[in-house]
Amino acid sequence: MPIFRCPGQNLQQWTPDDVYDVICPHCKNDIEFFKDEPVLTCPKCKQRVRNPKLDVGCAEWCQYAGDCVGIPKDSA
Repeated sequence: MPIFRCPGQNLQQWTPDDVYDVICPHCKNDIEFFKDEPVLTCPKCKQRVRNPKLDVGCAEWCQYAGDCVGIPKDSA
């Protein structure tokens, strides 16, 4: 049985735009997000910050969505 690897999580398929800085809405510190990180804790103020560019649109069609992002395919 082949090992499944989501194309969106394959770092060889990523571009420089898939890693970006987001300004913390609480303290204005820069937080580096990877495109697949939904939430990070700001290293300066310790507040949780959501990734505004998170895109899990693949969960709508991918048969592995439940395992990957925790959304059963029927619920996407």
